[in-house]
Amino acid sequence: MALAEIAKTLTEIEKTLEKRVVSTKTPKHSVADIVLTLNFKPPQPKPLPRRFELGGYEYRSLLGAGGFAVAVLAVDKLGRSWVLKIPHTLFYVLFAGAEPTATIDPRELKALQREYEALRRLRHPHIVKLGHRGKSDPPYLAVEFCENGSAAPLAGRLRFRDVVLIGAQTADALAYAHKQGVVHHDVKPGNLLFTREGLLKVSDFGAAWLAGVSGGSTRVYSRGYAAPEQVFADAGDVGPWSDVWMLGATLYALTVGGTILPLSSYEDGLRMAWRRGRLVFEAKLGNTGFKRLLREVLTVEVEDRPSMVKLRDRLAELYFELS
Repeated sequence: MALAEIAKTLTEIEKTLEKRVVSTKTPKHSVADIVLTLNFKPPQPKPLPRRFELGGYEYRSLLGAGGFAVAVLAVDKLGRSWVLKIPHTLFYVLFAGAEPTATIDPRELKALQREYEALRRLRHPHIVKLGHRGKSDPPYLAVEFCENGSAAPLAGRLRFRDVVLIGAQTADALAYAHKQGVVHHDVKPGNLLFTREGLLKVSDFGAAWLAGVSGGSTRVYSRGYAAPEQVFADAGDVGPWSDVWMLGATLYALTVGGTILPLSSYEDGLRMAWRRGRLVFEAKLGNTGFKRLLREVLTVEVEDRPSMVKLRDRLAELYFELS
């Protein structure tokens, strides 16, 4: 081989190695896996008067009950803790010691199945993990137990930099979910959880929209966080941009300790903002850049909102600027 050919080959090898090195570098503004040290308000599970087993889990404590399921703290055969979401009727049957056969509300089944399908698609450090469920098991959902509870009781008590980090990590998780064809549809402080170590986890995909799954999301929304297009059919289509609005409303609540509009008149206030073409903030948000970003995010016209990726990147940049 001629010297010129050898030199050309070596140059090509060097370029290939350079590309590989660049491709493995951590992004400049990556916020993944940064844990938070906060004054957490962990949940206080209530021990069940009678323990029972199902699907390889021992049910030990009651965490609470929502619109679609009862949440129970359970332990698997390896001693790991999980949150099991069980349809209301099935829980009461199991608690009574009867066989796990019961007529279950179709809406509860639909929500559980939707969340199961969503979490099956998602593997991200800031999204709760999905636990095992046997094919012959009755309907339930096992998800990662986050010992330090949610962000809801921390609203208005957080350092500004921690709010920005929560926003950046949540946006990173949701941007990934959107890429996988999953729109959360219910982003709020109560659905942002923290592990024992302080790692943020996005939870509760029961209202999610899944690409390729017929039926879409159940038309439910959370007052204080829902986007105009979630509440009013004539305000536009629901989509990833709706998660952008809800994350903006969540960051507002975590910063000031209150919602963007009064809960008692949320729909009326939202309708007025949509007709007016903008949402007016009453509270002072301090940081000018953050306030400007929230104004862009909480824009009533869906096409004017930034993408979740852009929101993540701007929050990450702001977080490191505050370091």
